[in-house]
Amino acid sequence: MAVMPSPTTTKGFTVKRIALGLLLGIACLLSACGGSSNTAASKISLTYIVGQTSDPFYTPMACGATAEGKKLGVDVTIQGPTSWGVSNETPIVNAVVSAHPSAMVVVPNDSKAMIPPIQAAANAGIKVVLADTTLDDTSFVVSQVSSDNVALGVASADALANLVGKQGKVFVLGVNPGVSTIDGRYQGFKQEMAAKYPNITVTDALIGGTSSNQTAAIVSAEISKYPDTVGIMTTADGVATDAISALKQADLVGKVKIVSFDASPEEVQQLQSNQVQALIAQKPYDIGVNAVDQAVAAVKGQSTTKVVATGAVIITAQNLTDATTQAALYKLSC
Repeated sequence: MAVMPSPTTTKGFTVKRIALGLLLGIACLLSACGGSSNTAASKISLTYIVGQTSDPFYTPMACGATAEGKKLGVDVTIQGPTSWGVSNETPIVNAVVSAHPSAMVVVPNDSKAMIPPIQAAANAGIKVVLADTTLDDTSFVVSQVSSDNVALGVASADALANLVGKQGKVFVLGVNPGVSTIDGRYQGFKQEMAAKYPNITVTDALIGGTSSNQTAAIVSAEISKYPDTVGIMTTADGVATDAISALKQADLVGKVKIVSFDASPEEVQQLQSNQVQALIAQKPYDIGVNAVDQAVAAVKGQSTTKVVATGAVIITAQNLTDATTQAALYKLSC
């Protein structure tokens, strides 16, 4: 995706901020992350549709999927829209259904609107596995592989509560309503704050705008409304950058604490410069591996697991150099 004068927000990343990730991600998907050429496994073909090829989160997921495909001797093809949205993902799903691979792994861009096109794949006899995000109806899929996003929302609440001394006003800044991962994180965050931290008030749950400037303006308005705000939980990586922009204008960077999701190179830099104080890093590589395992098992008629939850690592400046933390950082190539 090229740099545009007025970048639009796509799952929390602006076009301008993801240009490098897109270039490296495409290189990965077309080379080191390409499908297996093992002709002995040609009877099993698997198409893996990531949520958005320009999001650094999906590069390690694709790498894990293709590495596992090679290990199992299965042809894995990576596809996906360059930007988040039902209108972008649906034609890709439809084309995959027409090509009729043995199995399809897909990251739904919407929990409701993507049901019909994905169900069409199952109706056509294609084994379907959901990865990362899910659907409101999963009766026709063989497995769902993702982080436990409600649990991660709980973890983000605990992290932010400790950062702000377990008292004060905080708010949530999210993107893309209707995406299961975002909804789950907010649910867990809200529940944990209400259950454990009586001296913390969650003032609002806000949705970012269609550009970085709009999202920063939303944050600025919230801070003006509640000048004693002490913390922000951002449900996706790119919106943390927009929140930081608003905090800079108010001279509040480092004073208002931010806990954000994922661990892209940009976010790690923000952590190192104390613009963000904690990151909830998922394990996209593991999601890719497990999704392929489930899909291949289904094709072979073997038992599958309906829900597979992968873990996460909470990253702070203090543990950034630990081996476990370093392994959890998102790589832009395989």
